[in-house]
Amino acid sequence: MTQSFAEVITANGRKGSIDLDELNQAASTDLVRVQMADSQQIWIVSQTLVRQSEGHYLLPIAVPELPEHPKLNQALDESIMTVIPVIEEQAVISKRLVEGGKVRISKVVREREETVHTTLAHQETEVIREPVGEFVSEPEQIRQEGDKVIVPVYEEVLVVEKRLRLRERLIITKRTVEMEQDEPVLLRAEEAIVERLEPGASHAETDVPVTKRG
Repeated sequence: MTQSFAEVITANGRKGSIDLDELNQAASTDLVRVQMADSQQIWIVSQTLVRQSEGHYLLPIAVPELPEHPKLNQALDESIMTVIPVIEEQAVISKRLVEGGKVRISKVVREREETVHTTLAHQETEVIREPVGEFVSEPEQIRQEGDKVIVPVYEEVLVVEKRLRLRERLIITKRTVEMEQDEPVLLRAEEAIVERLEPGASHAETDVPVTKRG
């Protein structure tokens, strides 16, 4: 199986390489190994590497060089490596209540005049005089027939003898007459006034007298 490597350049210009298969299989928080050009190995979090458009990766950390190179006749110690701590900041979100202002609600009475359409009823009396001219032996009583009241009217006439003659009857009819009439009516309505107050302002400092119109 052929391994593929990509070049890694540190913030201070040092160069190295990384196994792409190992990088692609690693999670964002896993450690991956970078092999520097001088045989130095460093382990970093995989998400620290930033891919560049040219195909190589940028390690935004300055990697110091080894203090001294081993001599040619000395065996390399494979355990020599540099461990770079990676520090991550996390945001802590908290909430607290603050006073953003006050609201005062007051009510005032507004008056307006409207025309109300209504129906009024009253009674009218119609009197019809009905001539009779008959002599009666005894007077008739006032009587009512339906909505009519009949009132007899008598008179004495001079004859050889006195006789009671019914001269006429008054027929009085009561009926209800309706007519349309417009009457002005004064109506009242309440209106809420909302005033925003600055924080810390007391009710005594912000009270505004409300004048009632009427």
